[in-house]
Amino acid sequence: MKIHKVGKTTVAIELCTALARFYGKRTLLVDIDPQASATFYVMEHKRWVTWKYTNGSTADLFALQHRHFPIRKATVKDVLQDKAAVFGFDLLPSSPDLIDIDLRLADFPELSVPGYSGGSNGNSFDDRPTREYEDA
Repeated sequence: MKIHKVGKTTVAIELCTALARFYGKRTLLVDIDPQASATFYVMEHKRWVTWKYTNGSTADLFALQHRHFPIRKATVKDVLQDKAAVFGFDLLPSSPDLIDIDLRLADFPELSVPGYSGGSNGNSFDDRPTREYEDA
């Protein structure tokens, strides 16, 4: 079941902003929506185009099969600092290139995410920023 237009993006952005601004927490919003609504809400399109070209986006996690993708390089640190005095809100931006990723992953279950090593709970990335962010 898909849920549409109930405020998921707005809640995620506002929660990250509040935790960073009022509680001093470093937050990371990972935008995997092909519409990239969260990304474009906090990042100007022109800046995103430059960032995607030079650093990557969540689409590169899947597109760069069998090659290492540096998640830290693709993460925009303090993404809101140009718009507001909010430090600690980081973003791993999305891309419209993700439009068919669900179909690609369903059709090819052998696809893997570069850097994925499958920890004890089945989820683990070699380049994850574990010390910077707390689990929520």
